[in-house]
Amino acid sequence: MLRFYTSFVGRTSRRDYWWRFYLPFFALGLVASILDMLMVADTALRDAQGDALPLPGALSLTLWVVSMWPTCAVTTKRLHDRGKSGWSMLVPFALLVGSLLTLLFGVMSANPVLMLGATLGIIVSLLFNIWLFVQIGFLPGDKGENSHGPNPLTTPSWSAAPNSGPAFDTTNAMNAIQAALRAPDEPLRAPSAAKPSPMRHQPPASPGGASGSFGKRPSPKR
Repeated sequence: MLRFYTSFVGRTSRRDYWWRFYLPFFALGLVASILDMLMVADTALRDAQGDALPLPGALSLTLWVVSMWPTCAVTTKRLHDRGKSGWSMLVPFALLVGSLLTLLFGVMSANPVLMLGATLGIIVSLLFNIWLFVQIGFLPGDKGENSHGPNPLTTPSWSAAPNSGPAFDTTNAMNAIQAALRAPDEPLRAPSAAKPSPMRHQPPASPGGASGSFGKRPSPKR
């Protein structure tokens, strides 16, 4: 089960994406935001009293750091389910970082061309994020097996890693060990040789040859 949140290998379905990842983390983020707002109100009260101040947004920041790896892992497997590379999710991030840096330089140098380019880059990054969210959250995966593994609707990606071989059956192994412990200690016996089947005694052939009756004497000639 932990492999679902940590492994970048394989595929995952829309159902698992929503119910096992997105909605639980969204609920945790909502709770963390509410607690952070209460901490901000408490900060104002303590500031007026001259007490120690807590760090505003500490819970949300902690949750964001902790969820970075699961977010990348699950998103990668959803892209694999769509037959796409997991590196696709880095495109909007790279666009956003580049655009923000360009905007910063444009503001510092008062260059309108850089500011315009940065604004367009931010817009493209947001559009790419929308496209990515539609891909991983709403569109179905490839039917059957693709280059990233089997269909997650029949073989969940968190149950077994691709090409990991057959799973070890612990039940059969324990049954075999118990049967071996219950069996009496007997020396190994060599297999006995097969006894030849007894030959039946065949009566001698009649002197009259094949044409005579078996077991009867030929009638004398007159």
